[in-house]
Amino acid sequence: MRAHFLQDTALRYFLEVAQCGSLTEASARLHVAASALSRQIAGLEAQLGTPLFERHPRGMVPTAAGEILATHARRTGLDAERALGEIGSLLGLRAGQVRLATSDAFANELVPRLCVACSWRTVAACRCPARSPRATAPRRAPSWRGL
Repeated sequence: MRAHFLQDTALRYFLEVAQCGSLTEASARLHVAASALSRQIAGLEAQLGTPLFERHPRGMVPTAAGEILATHARRTGLDAERALGEIGSLLGLRAGQVRLATSDAFANELVPRLCVACSWRTVAACRCPARSPRATAPRRAPSWRGL
């Protein structure tokens, strides 16, 4: 997922126009019609009750209110990217190494069954060992309580 999906469309369009300085260039970068960009910006201006750009024949310059909104939009974009990065890190926690220290008694009984239980790739495979070619345990899935 990309961070721009977490931002409001009008805000993304506004920020692109502010960075480019023109509707035409922002339109080309975003692959969106200039009229659609203009409508979104007009909607933001109506909601905020203030103009966000000074319109000139050769481009658009953000007003003081536009600068404030652009700063907010940039920060929001960075926060969205950071959030996606953190979520991606959580997804990476599904795999890793486990080091286990145990006595000889547990090493002979518990550890082999635990290794088999942990080697199954999915919960469905864990519930039904017959589906997993790697499973060498009894037909019923091991229970953590029984280990």
